[in-house]
Amino acid sequence: MKMKKVEISEADKTKALNKVVNLCHANLFTRDGEQVLHYLTEVRGLSEQTIRKFKLGLFPEYPEVAANAAGVRNALKCGIASIKDDGKIVSKFSTHKIIIPILNSDGGVTAIMGRSMLTSDELEELGLPKYTNSHYKKTKNLFGLHYAKDYIRESNKIFIVEGNLDVIVAWQNGMKNVVASCSANFSKYQLILAARYARHICLMFDSDEAGRLGTTRAFKRYKDISAAKLYGASLPIGPKDIDEYFTLGYSKNSKLIYSRSEDVLAAI
Repeated sequence: MKMKKVEISEADKTKALNKVVNLCHANLFTRDGEQVLHYLTEVRGLSEQTIRKFKLGLFPEYPEVAANAAGVRNALKCGIASIKDDGKIVSKFSTHKIIIPILNSDGGVTAIMGRSMLTSDELEELGLPKYTNSHYKKTKNLFGLHYAKDYIRESNKIFIVEGNLDVIVAWQNGMKNVVASCSANFSKYQLILAARYARHICLMFDSDEAGRLGTTRAFKRYKDISAAKLYGASLPIGPKDIDEYFTLGYSKNSKLIYSRSEDVLAAI
């Protein structure tokens, strides 16, 4: 049974989600987490220091454990769990076990994102998305802003990428003024939020069609915004995103190419 979304105060939401994040983070470093920890370190190339910095975690095998940690009522309200007709507690995070906390600019947990370890083909066959989220407004948040804001102010430049793992990998490789829109749809609210910290805003979306369309759409929508200067960054041929740019070694031999929004629009 799908639960109706119910309002919850920000204070209660943050408290409940923080308990789930702490539970999942601790769970990652138990025997249950060995497979996921191996995936994050050996397959995705993340160091333990980075994993601990961003408090990545493993959703527990039994959803009621997470629900009880948050308080069942709050877990339902936050979208962490739901209750079936027979009273059993279930969770969409049971199939998306890698937990990535989403913080607001002040460092409070505003949501959790679950990532599947299945391949794209496996996900397509099962009809599952790569990510799932607890309740939050994606278009009103920039993932990683809490960690990046001091570096953004210092450089007066903010890079906007699509995925949260892009941010995490970029951070590990020393590029720390990076945040994620968590989609190729860059909202006006996200633009205004980014402009609070830097005048130079650089879109660095994936090199696929969705990423290119998202960049073009943003340039068309916001080309007259005077509060910030909008740029685009092109990846070299090969990597799909900034994650692959670093982890596959392209950053050693190639540089990102920057364009102003006016240049991109003129070429369309």
